[in-house]
Amino acid sequence: MSDSAQPLVTVVTIAYNAKAYIEETLNSVLGQHYAHLEYVVIDGGSTDGTVEILRRYAPYLAYWVSEPDRGISDAFNKGVAASTGEWINFMNAGDLFESTESVARAMTQADKPQRDLIYGQCRFMTDEGRLLPGTTGVPFSARRLRMKMFIPHQSTFHCRHLFERYGGYSSDYKAAMDYEFLLRVQNLQVCYVNAPLARMRVGGVSQNNEPRTFAEYRRAQRQHGIGWLESQAYYRYFMAKLRLRDWAQRAKLHTILTKIRPINR
Repeated sequence: MSDSAQPLVTVVTIAYNAKAYIEETLNSVLGQHYAHLEYVVIDGGSTDGTVEILRRYAPYLAYWVSEPDRGISDAFNKGVAASTGEWINFMNAGDLFESTESVARAMTQADKPQRDLIYGQCRFMTDEGRLLPGTTGVPFSARRLRMKMFIPHQSTFHCRHLFERYGGYSSDYKAAMDYEFLLRVQNLQVCYVNAPLARMRVGGVSQNNEPRTFAEYRRAQRQHGIGWLESQAYYRYFMAKLRLRDWAQRAKLHTILTKIRPINR
């Protein structure tokens, strides 16, 4: 695909008191080898020095704002409203693209007809940036999506028409808003990239309170007509993994802990 034929991609970063990580994320996005990219940053009114960093990067941003918001869903929706891209990615402060070619690699699939979503794998890393074993983001299955969330927003590109047709993220959800949104979409058409496109730091909102996140997943399933029995396989998997991790923490078995991936993905 020539540069002139490339669709415009908007990357949205939301941040709050993210001084320790925001510059790394900014450089990861701005360093993409993709000509048609606009960058939108939504800051929730940080007071730790994040805003000063954003001011330095302002010439390279299509739009940025620092003001209080009503949570992650509200910040995501502000980002969508400020964007003009045909495809939209959400790369939160602290998360990174896998390489400088990640956006370009995803957009090789953008010219295929009737695509709602392009996504690939996402790797895990510690606060210090050390990679952890395993990836998240398995090949798409509509049946699997009804059972669990497995599409990481860091490595996902949403076609703009999804938001025009189905609205924005629901403020009723504090962690599972991305899952509820995808369940809302009828006959989701997906292209899967079988390679890592992004890296996420372990310890986000959905990972820091996993029982609450799982409860939100279950609420989203009920909202969209998914029965209790259909979701039981994931429930059993979730509970077994949670017990294993808690046991490993009590036993201080660090080797096992590094191999237990974040439960909600």
